[in-house]
Amino acid sequence: MASVRRLLVEPEGGATVLVPIRPLVLGDVPIAVKAVSSAAADFVRTTVLVKAEGRPQSFSSSLLLDLPASRSGSVAFRFPAGVVDGSQRVSVTAIGDLLGPSISGLDSLVQMPFGCGEQNMIHFAPNVYVLRYLSARGPLDPALQNRATDYMLKGYERQLSYQRADGSFSAFGQQDSSGSTWLTAFVLRCLLQARPWVGVDGRVLESAAAWLAAQRAAPRRSPEP
Repeated sequence: MASVRRLLVEPEGGATVLVPIRPLVLGDVPIAVKAVSSAAADFVRTTVLVKAEGRPQSFSSSLLLDLPASRSGSVAFRFPAGVVDGSQRVSVTAIGDLLGPSISGLDSLVQMPFGCGEQNMIHFAPNVYVLRYLSARGPLDPALQNRATDYMLKGYERQLSYQRADGSFSAFGQQDSSGSTWLTAFVLRCLLQARPWVGVDGRVLESAAAWLAAQRAAPRRSPEP
């Protein structure tokens, strides 16, 4: 819609005029300005990028296809009320891996272990599981493998400081009154799974396993009445 403004401009002078614009559609809206006088005329054309107001919102829906049984499927959805016309977007992604949507950014799980015996293993374990999963999918990224392996080696060396003389592990090693059954079992499991990438001393594993076996064989005390 054209809008006309009239104003007086002194010779060799200038003037400013305000022309409010109310876009009705999103995207690049063409704007043209034409100035005309009795002596000359000028014309300028440009575009204004119009974006939707408010905060973007996203909604998702998943569909699992069992390929041996079917090769097609449908997903029904509707846009919420009050959506800005022209701002709707739809995207479809097909992933041939059941865990595909959940593994983006797996490298963020590869972290340097630190803390007490429990915290150290909480950060040690993801390094093992990430490498085990990625190696099962195909060739490992050398940079990621080297970083995870380095972290596992440092975490393994740190965890040894929390192993007690009887072979068990606890949060603070010899400072604790006894070893932790669940932590020792967790350490034993993780170190066994980390052996393809870290040289784990077999004696560490054997002493931890022997301590766990002794706890399993030890008679349980009946609760006092």
